[in-house]
Parts: sequence; C-alpha cells; structure tokens
Amino acid sequence: ISSLSALLDWEVDLWGRLRSAREARQLERDATISDWLGARLLLSVAVAEAYFEILEQKRQLLLLDDQIENSQTLLDLTELRFGQAQSSVVDVLQQREQLAAIKTRVPAVEARLEQLTYALEVLLGLPPGTGPSLAGEESRLPPSSLRTVGVPSDLLQNRPDLVASAQRVAAIDHEVAEAIADRLPRLTLGGSASGSGGPGIDTLITNAVASATTPIFDAGIRKAEVSRRQAALNEALVSYSHDYLTAVRDVETALVLERKQVERMNLLNQELDTAKKLLRESHHRWGQGLTDYLPVLTAVVTVQRLEREIITSHREIVSARVTLHRAIGGPMDTELKR
Repeated sequence: ISSLSALLDWEVDLWGRLRSAREARQLERDATISDWLGARLLLSVAVAEAYFEILEQKRQLLLLDDQIENSQTLLDLTELRFGQAQSSVVDVLQQREQLAAIKTRVPAVEARLEQLTYALEVLLGLPPGTGPSLAGEESRLPPSSLRTVGVPSDLLQNRPDLVASAQRVAAIDHEVAEAIADRLPRLTLGGSASGSGGPGIDTLITNAVASATTPIFDAGIRKAEVSRRQAALNEALVSYSHDYLTAVRDVETALVLERKQVERMNLLNQELDTAKKLLRESHHRWGQGLTDYLPVLTAVVTVQRLEREIITSHREIVSARVTLHRAIGGPMDTELKR
C-alpha cells in the first residue's frame, strides 16, 4: 500500500503584482547584459588606444634614428669645417648639444613603448612579455568622409550604458507597480491532494479553498515602500536624462576634436614644408660662408620637432576616431552616401 499527499497554494494575480515583479527581474537581467556590453566596448577602446600609441612610439623611434643620423652628419661636417678654419668652436659645440638632445629622447620613447606593450598584453589577458609582435604594423588615418553618425536619438538604442540605464528605469517602474499592488487585497487558492492504494493510487481525494486577504494595519510600511520606489524612479529618470545629455556631448566633442586635429595636421605639414625649405637655404648660405651656423641649427631643430609632432598628430586623429566610435556606442558606416 502506498500513499501520496501534497499541499497546493496559488495566488491569483489580480493586480499584476507578480507580473510586475517578474518583469522587473527580467529588466534587471537585461540591464546587467547591457553593462557587460558596455564593459566590452570600453575594453575594445582601451585595446585600440594602446595599440595605436604603440605604433606611434615605434614610428617615433624610427624617426629619432633618422634624426640622430642626420644630426651626426651635420656634426661631422661642422667639425670638418672647423678643422679647415671655416667654422668656429661654437658651431661645433652647438651641433654636439643638438645631437645630444635628440639622443636623450630615445630612452623615454623606449620606456613608453615597453609600458604600452605590457599594458596591451594585460588588456588581452596575456602575461607581460608574451604578447604578439607588432613589427611591421602601420597606423593609417581613418576615412575622412563619414556617411553618418546618426541622430542624437540613435544613442538611446546604440550606447550600452544608455540602454542599461533605460532598462533600470523600466525595472524600477515595475517595482513601483509591484509595491502599489502589494497594498491591495490578495486572492489565493489553497488546497491539498492525497491518494492511497496501489501503484495506481486507487483513491484520490482533493480539497480546495479560496481565500481573500487584505492588509489591515502595517504602520504605513507598504505606503512608505511605494513612496521609496517612486523616489528611486525619479532619481533614475534624472540620471537617465543626464546620461543622455552626456552622451550627446561626447559625440559632439569627438566630432569637433577629430575635425580640429585634421586641420592641425594639415597646418603642421605646411609648416614642415616651409621649415625644410628654410633649412636647405640656411645650409646653402652657411656652406658658402654667408652666415654663421645658428640659422642652420635653428632650422634643424624646427624640422625635427615638426616631424615628431606630425607623428603624434597622426595618432591623435586616430584616437579621436576611436573616441567617436565609443561615443556613439560602436562601429559606424564609413562609406560615402550615394
């Protein structure tokens, strides 16, 4: 002989309390997923920034090697002219100082390169010193023509942080509905089922009862809970509005930054062309004995400075595009609109 018994209890969701609680939990789960997507976007931005700065430092090292070689050639020429009584010891010392100044830049660039390499490896989840080699990698400027970055309202669907913020607002809104429904009467169905007999449970007895309960006195706890959740909802709405305005500002700032960086790089290239012409003319006049070495030294310093600044400006333009991608919430179409 065997027996089976069970207690059964259901709540009729008259006012949507259980439904609101379920919706709130699902929205909180979705918000957590959006947070994960936002963290992934931030990680990709950090990886990109480290990668492009590594390429910048590698280009700076190659440029410094060329500048050291050119400065050494000028020093040899200056010392030769000094030996022929065509130049003064001041000219030689000035060029030695300029060469030394260029060489002192190398350790700082090498140290920065190592730091960035280790940082990139850690971002990739690798132990420092075990990452892939970036030899031969080149950094190219992003396309100058963007098809579109969308309209401000697109940020509400594209940026993971704004999506998560909206989902949390909706979740709190459902929690408010849950708290309000909790103040209303509940209808529950309770009962039991039992059976006895053989394996087929020959005799099955069921009892069911319906009951309605309503809160009588709770010292204002449920009412206070509604007020608390409504206040949390207002706070979340204000935070959501602030996050949206911040996102719009980020996009506009990134667009302006990239445009101005491109303008600056164009001006630097023009300045470099003029500086190179001045260097050639100064060197020619110095070689003919028409002037001292100072104009040549000044032109050399200017040309080398501009060459280094152009490399940095190149990387800053790329970084501005990376910042723009982050501001709009991810990749965007760069093809020209037809």
